[in-house]
Amino acid sequence: MAGKTPKTREKDYHLRTERIQISLFKARELWSDALEHQWVLYTKSIDLDDYLAVLELAKSAGDRRDWRKKTIQFMEEQSRTTTRGLWEPSWADKRLEIYLHHEAIEEALAIASEEQINPDLLVKLAWKISNEPEKAFPLFQRVIEYNIMQTKNDAYRYAINLLQEIAGVMQSSQQKQQMMELLDHLRQKYRAKRNFIKWLKDAFN
Repeated sequence: MAGKTPKTREKDYHLRTERIQISLFKARELWSDALEHQWVLYTKSIDLDDYLAVLELAKSAGDRRDWRKKTIQFMEEQSRTTTRGLWEPSWADKRLEIYLHHEAIEEALAIASEEQINPDLLVKLAWKISNEPEKAFPLFQRVIEYNIMQTKNDAYRYAINLLQEIAGVMQSSQQKQQMMELLDHLRQKYRAKRNFIKWLKDAFN
C-alpha cells in the first residue's frame, strides 16, 4: 500500500496536535475553549465521532447553539467550494450521517433522493424506515442493484442476503407482491449474470 502523501501526513500531524490541545483544555475543565477547538478539529476531520464530541462539549460548556444546523450549513458551503478526495466520503454522505444520527428522516430521504450516496448509508436509512415500505423499498433496490452491477460473487451474495432479510420483514400481502415484482425485475434485468441468477433461484425457489 502506498505511503501517505506529505499533505496527508501534515493533516494527520495537525489533527493529533489539536486533539492533545483539546485534552489539556478538558483536563483543566476549560469547556468553552475545548469546544471551540473541537469544532475546528471537526471541520478538518469531518469524522462523526468528532461531531459527537462537539455535542458533548457543548453540554459541558452550557453552549446552546444549534450545532446540527451549524454543521449542515458548514457542509453545504464546503460542498459548493471544495471537492472531497477520491477515497473520501462525499459531502452528501457526511450530511446523511448527521441526519441519521439525529433521526432527521425527512432530511435524510431528501438528500438520498438527490445525491449519489454510499450504499452502506442507504441501507442504514432503509432499515430505519422499514416500517414504511413505500419509502424503504426504493432505497433497498438501489443498494441491491448497485451490488449486482459490481459483477463480483461477494457482491452478488450480499445482494441476495439483503433480499432475504427484506423478505423476512415485508410480510403484508402488498409487501409480498412488491417483493415478487422486484425479484421478477432482477431476474429479467440481470439474466446474463449467471452466478447471480443461479444463487437467486436457490434463495427464492
